[in-house]
Formats: sequence, structure tokens, C-alpha cells
Amino acid sequence: MIVVHIGRDNITAYDLEYMPKGETSFVPVPDDTITRAVLRFGPFCLDTNVTGHADIFYLSNSNTTVEMKLGKVANLTTGAYYAYLTIYDANHPNGIPWANFNISVQSWPVC
Repeated sequence: MIVVHIGRDNITAYDLEYMPKGETSFVPVPDDTITRAVLRFGPFCLDTNVTGHADIFYLSNSNTTVEMKLGKVANLTTGAYYAYLTIYDANHPNGIPWANFNISVQSWPVC
């Protein structure tokens, strides 16, 4: 589960790993393999290829990590969401269902 605070700059990083066929443990995705990531939760859809999303949802570390500042999503409201992360590479232009997880959006009052 990811906890998100509305309006805050907290970064959640998701390192992309996979389990090769016939293996029993995960390995990191090779550098610069991933070309795009899309995150869908509730009414929101974030895409690393959309310019307006670049400061809140992006690939880093040679395109092996998805970094998210979900608290900065416009019109975000408190509540629970179910999220779907889809990953794209040169061999999968239609995307690979990569991970699904819960997101808890909370307020974080300040003075």
C-alpha cells in the first residue's frame, strides 16, 4: 500500500524488477529498456509520456524506477484507491500489466 498526502511532495519510488522464465528470484530491469509507464487509479491516469505529468510521475535511474509524487495530482481527494501500473518497452507497445496495489490518500494539516 502507498500512503499519499494531498498537496505534499513525498516521492514514492517503485524499482522495476521481473522474474525471468525458469528462475526463482527477481532481477532488475536492464537499463533503458522501459519506454513508458502508465498508472491508473480512481479517475486519474498518469503517463510518463504526457508532458503535464513529468513533475509528478516519471522514470528515473536509467528508466528502471518509476517515481511518483501522487500528492501533487490535481483534484485528489481523501480515500482509498486501487491502482494499476502498466509498463511499456520496445517489444510490448501495448503494455504489460506490471503491478496493482492500494493507495490511501490522506490529508496532512500544517500551520
